[in-house]
Amino acid sequence: AAAVVGVGTSSMKAVSVMRMMLLAMIFLAVLPSTRGDESHGQMLTQVNFEEVVLENDDAWVIEFYSEMCGSCLEFSPTWETLTTHKDLSKSLRFGRVLIDDADGMMLAKDMDVLSGGIPAVLLITNPFDPGSPIVSGNDGLPDSKGLYNIVTKAIETSGLEKGQDGFYKKFM
Repeated sequence: AAAVVGVGTSSMKAVSVMRMMLLAMIFLAVLPSTRGDESHGQMLTQVNFEEVVLENDDAWVIEFYSEMCGSCLEFSPTWETLTTHKDLSKSLRFGRVLIDDADGMMLAKDMDVLSGGIPAVLLITNPFDPGSPIVSGNDGLPDSKGLYNIVTKAIETSGLEKGQDGFYKKFM
């Protein structure tokens, strides 16, 4: 009977490990991915950044994030709230840069946003000087109201003005 129990225990452990692996695979398969999701900002890359952001006269708020970053996942609902805010969604352009691939990482390095940690939020008011992040992962993450206040204060201090279409315009 002891031999049967021993074999059964090993078999049960193997089955248990296989179940855990299967559950992990299912979890990862159903985990919502933000890759390519443009509902909360246009996906920006090294390839399209100049044309979409720099050659556009509207001011942009851009989130730099990673799908492998716990703080970024925690910050995601805050970002989503900002991008759908009744006033801001009609007066600012929103973009997202996923740094998990080489193209997004290159853009983040070019914009010098990684030193402060991710997620990072950048307000672009001048195409010739993108400035520093207004939110950096190393500084702690604001809640939705805090992020709204940070963005609106940055707009006020920058002196941006709205165009006829209602969007804040960059200094050209």
